Amino acid sequence: MNKQGWINAGLAALAAVALVVGVLGYLEASAEYQVMSASGYLFSLEDGTGTVRFSVSDAGAIDGLGAIDADGAATLNSTLDVDGATTLNSTLDVDGNVSSGTGAVTVTDALTVSGPITLASNVNALSTVDFDSTLNVDGAATVDSLDVDNGNITLQNDEQIDNSTDTVVELTGFVALDVATTLNITTGDTITPTASYQPLMVDGSGAAATTDSSTAIADGAKAGQLLVLVNRDDEDVVIKNGANTLLSGDITLTASVSDTLMLAWDGEDWVGLSMSDN
Repeated sequence: MNKQGWINAGLAALAAVALVVGVLGYLEASAEYQVMSASGYLFSLEDGTGTVRFSVSDAGAIDGLGAIDADGAATLNSTLDVDGATTLNSTLDVDGNVSSGTGAVTVTDALTVSGPITLASNVNALSTVDFDSTLNVDGAATVDSLDVDNGNITLQNDEQIDNSTDTVVELTGFVALDVATTLNITTGDTITPTASYQPLMVDGSGAAATTDSSTAIADGAKAGQLLVLVNRDDEDVVIKNGANTLLSGDITLTASVSDTLMLAWDGEDWVGLSMSDN
């Protein structure tokens, strides 16, 4: 069979595994690269040194040293192992594992994998990522939507997010509120928190600071949002009641003793949950 015949046979073999692959430069450089059908390979593409640049094994495994670029659907019944970048503009369905040693994997449509996914680089998914097994990513993972049907989400130091009980989200370890930069206030100010744990100081000295009588605390972002106010100053801080707040009365956070007030935003007002006079 002549060289053109080998190329035609190779393309037919690729069609048989339902994968459209563009290997930039390989098929164009017909004088330096040749299509082979060596033992163990359904189809292989070798360079002038005999190195296999792209291959389809008898078992259906696809291996490429360069980039794999598929505009159509890619369906694999075995392992996909790529050292370069993998870019798919449609769906990727893999019954085996997905492993990327050095390159990124980018899928613009759905990625569905029944086995483990192990990536040494970044994950960029513009659609839903759905997996029934383990996802291991050494780099960054950016996903618009992540659905985990079975199992927990394990974080950096092995703490977990568990939703095995319906309507309940369980966190292992301690839950810590982000601590905001200390906010300096004067009488008549509206407290505008920047995080859930907001330390307060009185700007100036010699007198207590009383919040604005109509809006003591700025609106929350979402109903259920929690806020802890703590006085870190040598002067008192007075939080007005009925000023975007629902409290038992005006609350005084006494100087120098870290008095705290915990509130929840109900969509209209900050509702007092507890106050500690320390």
